[in-house]
Amino acid sequence: MKKKSYTTIPSIDKMKVLLSLTLLFGISLGALDKGNNLNIKLYSETNLRGISKDIYSYEEDMQLIGFNNKAKSAIVNGIWLLYEETNFNRGKYNKMVSYTWGKNNKINNLGGINGKVSSIRYSGVEDLNANTLNFYEGPGFMGIEQYVYKDAPKLKYDNFGKSIIISGCKPWTLYEKANFAGKRICVYPASLTSPCKPGFFETPTAFGNFGNVVSSARLGCFSKSSFVAKPFIEGESKSIHLFDN
Repeated sequence: MKKKSYTTIPSIDKMKVLLSLTLLFGISLGALDKGNNLNIKLYSETNLRGISKDIYSYEEDMQLIGFNNKAKSAIVNGIWLLYEETNFNRGKYNKMVSYTWGKNNKINNLGGINGKVSSIRYSGVEDLNANTLNFYEGPGFMGIEQYVYKDAPKLKYDNFGKSIIISGCKPWTLYEKANFAGKRICVYPASLTSPCKPGFFETPTAFGNFGNVVSSARLGCFSKSSFVAKPFIEGESKSIHLFDN
């Protein structure tokens, strides 16, 4: 499997952007293939009934694919984030977001976000055992993102991120300064043994109020200060409604 470096994707499919950047700037980004089986099948009714829509990439506006405010149940492969507003709730952090994960898991009821999904995207890659670190601009995995799949002595977007999603079975160390210097903390996924379980850190308080201060990151734990994600059962859907702007 190919590996990809870290970058930020504002609103459209990661792979398209990576390809465009490579062609435009001649940069070798070493993209990690998302996998053909990273997808979510949405249904317009609960219990996997009604009209269905297969999603394989980022959709910043569900109106464009004729499925705005329709999703009420789903079959999930990978980690998926569902938003009440377009553009992944960017700048509208008081709106609802729902997250779910699993492999071919059936979700008969999306809960609080039923009939309200206006944008959707995945986090990480198809292989839930792959070590990925995903930062999000706002709390609740809202706004633009920055992702890291290998040691990063300098992040493209400095002091960025109020929420985090981790996949794989290994922790990451987050540093206040570039080149792995300064104050640091470790963040752990929900499981350290296979099958790996992703870790969801919804707000800065979940990882020691270390939001918007990270300048570098590397795989493994190199700090005495650690934060472990709370377990979240595969195949469930959790809707959150935050008011932290």
